[in-house]
Amino acid sequence: MNVAYPSPVIREGDLVILHINSQSLQAIKVNPKIKNKNGIFVDYCHQTKYGSFKVGSLVGKAFGSVLQLKDGFINLLHPSSELWTLSLPHRTQILYTTDISMVLLNLELSPGSIVCEAGTGSGSLSHAFMRTVAPTGQLFTFDFHEKRVETARQEFLEHGFLEPLVTVCHRDVCAEGFGLKNKVDAVFLDLPKPWDAVPHAATAFKTRGGRLCSFSPCIEQVQRTCAVLESLGFWEIRTVECLLREYLVRRMALPLIEPRAEEEGGPPRKGAKRKATHGAKLEEFRAVLPAVKATGHTGYLTFATFLPKEEDLKEEGAKGEDRKEEEDRKEGEDRKEEETKEVDKNFPEVMVTSVGATDVSVIVSAAVTTRSEADSSTSNVPDVID
Repeated sequence: MNVAYPSPVIREGDLVILHINSQSLQAIKVNPKIKNKNGIFVDYCHQTKYGSFKVGSLVGKAFGSVLQLKDGFINLLHPSSELWTLSLPHRTQILYTTDISMVLLNLELSPGSIVCEAGTGSGSLSHAFMRTVAPTGQLFTFDFHEKRVETARQEFLEHGFLEPLVTVCHRDVCAEGFGLKNKVDAVFLDLPKPWDAVPHAATAFKTRGGRLCSFSPCIEQVQRTCAVLESLGFWEIRTVECLLREYLVRRMALPLIEPRAEEEGGPPRKGAKRKATHGAKLEEFRAVLPAVKATGHTGYLTFATFLPKEEDLKEEGAKGEDRKEEEDRKEGEDRKEEETKEVDKNFPEVMVTSVGATDVSVIVSAAVTTRSEADSSTSNVPDVID
């Protein structure tokens, strides 16, 4: 498929997001043929509220194009982590873009980061992690449910996310840990008992430390997790809740309202009622209104920073100094070798002449003054120094 490596046009086997309207997205795989109940391959026809179409007809169309149907049209969108979050098949409860954006920001992830995720679930956050740390980073994602692990692994493979970018593991991290030591930059926990996994996360961080995030729907979970974080020496512990409230822009038209006193021709009276005159002109304007329905509570996000111990810093500093000395030594040897090669290039001819019992070395420079062709035969014979 083409989630990880997008292409401009739709190919057979690609994943396409159908934008029906702002409240309806559907993800389909472009397979021209499917098996019916009798096991016979037939044309794959997909049904929408605006009509049906043959999925094979999407091959060759550009992503972002409009597909006209009988009673309307739909848009063919390229899959992204945000669109996949809104259209994926739910195997568990998932995190949505509002919380995901807060997680990515506060974990300080970037291309090349190494992150651990405990609780793969439906893979919503996993797709955002992989897109953020790609192409040189790595995601280790764990789940205790074996079937969900296999489904997620197959899904990532179909979407073009391959090892070593992502490693999917079947493991109970609360009991067995992550199996990683001094390896990762960030850890994300979406577990019923995240406080049991926090000690294992501390050993998984790189020596210089890292960032941790725990997602919990109940405040009691947050309290126990924060207590364990503090006991293990985590810093900057804080908990946030993201509540999204959308505002809608609407074009409206209302009739002009005039005071009744003005109709009577007299001065305006106190408390004069206002009414719309019959046949009055309509005034058009835009209005900004809050959405009637707002997303409620999803969960609490607890963030913390793990700092290395002082002895670990000293050990890392000593290793760094040793590495620097070794690099300086190698650099000096390489420089000396280059200088030797340069000398040999400028002074290539060396002759040793024996005079009596004394050996005298005569070095003839290659950079001699050019002589005529007639004298060139004798110019190569060096003088002997007595």
